Amino acid sequence: MKNKLKQFVVAGMALAAPLSLNAQTGAADVPHVYGDADLNAALGISDAMIWLQNTIVPMAMLVVFLGVVIIMVELQYRQHKILNERLRSPAEMSHQNLESN
Repeated sequence: MKNKLKQFVVAGMALAAPLSLNAQTGAADVPHVYGDADLNAALGISDAMIWLQNTIVPMAMLVVFLGVVIIMVELQYRQHKILNERLRSPAEMSHQNLESN
């Protein structure tokens, strides 16, 4: 993790140095604007890896969301079932007492 952080800082400084030099010397035109692709190339991150991360993260979030929804539905069903049984048993007992009398 520290190695990647060092690489990120060094790559950012290397990309910012020409822009900073142009700003200090008063050059009006910046010949090249650095973007995400330049930073990724400087860090050695391929486009395929970026695409893979942009695909896996939303899919993982969807799986976690659906899992939470399924668990909540299951708990709601069990709670309703237990409540129904607890409310039904006193009613059945009073109904049996009425029939026996």
